[in-house]
Amino acid sequence: DGTKAKGGPGSAARSSSAGGPASPSRKLFRDDIDYDVKQSLMFQRLRQRMLPPSSQLSDLLSQIHRRPSQVLDRAFAVRRKNACGALKILSGRVENRIKICWTSGVLPALASVLCDVTEGGRAADGHALAADDEARVRAVSTLLNLSADRRNRMLIANHPGMLESVSQCVKHDGGEGRQGCCTALLYLSKTSEARGFIVRSGGMMDVLAEVIRVPGRDDGGEGAAEAGPDVDFYDSDPNRFLHGARLSVFACLLCLVKSQENAYTVAREQVIVDALVGVSRRHGSPSHARAMAVLAHLTRQSKNCHHLVFKHPSLLPTLQYATGSSDREAVRYAFCALQNLSVDKSCRAPIAHTAGVIWSLADRLGRGPAGGAGDGGGGDGGGDGEDADAARCDAETRLAVAGTLQNLSDEPANLIQFTIVRDCIGTIARVANEDVESGEVTDLTQFMAKNALASLSHWFRKIATSGSERIAVGGAGGFPPGGASPGAGGRAPKLFEARLVPTTYEQWT
Repeated sequence: DGTKAKGGPGSAARSSSAGGPASPSRKLFRDDIDYDVKQSLMFQRLRQRMLPPSSQLSDLLSQIHRRPSQVLDRAFAVRRKNACGALKILSGRVENRIKICWTSGVLPALASVLCDVTEGGRAADGHALAADDEARVRAVSTLLNLSADRRNRMLIANHPGMLESVSQCVKHDGGEGRQGCCTALLYLSKTSEARGFIVRSGGMMDVLAEVIRVPGRDDGGEGAAEAGPDVDFYDSDPNRFLHGARLSVFACLLCLVKSQENAYTVAREQVIVDALVGVSRRHGSPSHARAMAVLAHLTRQSKNCHHLVFKHPSLLPTLQYATGSSDREAVRYAFCALQNLSVDKSCRAPIAHTAGVIWSLADRLGRGPAGGAGDGGGGDGGGDGEDADAARCDAETRLAVAGTLQNLSDEPANLIQFTIVRDCIGTIARVANEDVESGEVTDLTQFMAKNALASLSHWFRKIATSGSERIAVGGAGGFPPGGASPGAGGRAPKLFEARLVPTTYEQWT
């Protein structure tokens, strides 16, 4: 693996195209090539740029990398710990990070340390076990230093076995190693080209879901018995490294779902969506707003709407429940998710028939432009900057509410839901008339309220005149009310059919 590629007439061109950004006029891979083949081809190109290790570094790596047949005894564990510490110090200098990462043998050595976290690779001796744990922490710190440089991220993400060893460390290490690996994944996910490899790494989504999931009371975890009220249960674990790992995982997921292809893949990971839905219901936890943000970005992929609504029945009640949160951002993301879901025609009836959705939409729309999410939504401070951010968030929330109502009104099956909710249509009418009362220019919220009223009146008139249309078309001299004669060819005159373009929240086309 560490052999240097032979030079040739085209070697310089190949290496420059592999390391730098791809030309916009040329694609590196065909669309029908799967990610495993892409990862292999990419690594073969990147390996041509790797450097052979020096004799001193080669001796250092030999103390870190453990062969499958080698026993993890106390002597080897101590030597490995010291060697990992030396590599950590070397990678701590910014000018060394690129050279160390692109040296053959460094990443396999780090992967070897991370993989030994499993029960099959751990030492039986207590001193050897403690030394190996410290070596893993130092190896994770080295990986963090290397992944902090964006020029190293594609090599780390494409190196065979590297992401798998990181996922194993996250799964089996409950301490500082797990937090460091989650932070390394966050660094890697900030590079858009590496996101697809992270999402499709074997078992990665299951591991990340396990970190952020809401634990049960009967899990037997430390701190579960004295968790206190339900609102504090999610954040009551005394393991501070777990909370740091969760922060990194939520940030990593938010980076991963900000592309169409990854959002499509993540939405079909049952464990991830279930974990996000569970956290979204913990309104007393700061992670509640982070989970809502990830769910809202999943709905930006139009192909996810039908899947999320019909494959995850708990999603719509969770979004409705989140509309009553005290966190302004969580409320905004909840309404934006409903707006995107309501774009799909097959989802409009399930959304409107979910208990409390129409009421929540009408209630939020009727609060006016300054209506907040609750007494605690604005934060502790009262500065001008915070007030401006709160006003912007409230305006975007109200705009999403009006867009959702407009989308839902373009479905005749939702008429009953609009009529049985007290003062729903009246609230829409008041918002639509705000520009007339104030004499100002009609804004987008008022315009969408007018569109919603037009759609509702269209469907009401369609129902009221459907009988007369059937009489006119059926012959026997029947005419519509008012003496109007049938149209040309004996057909009844067609009513104007309102056609609305649904509004979305930053949804991809």
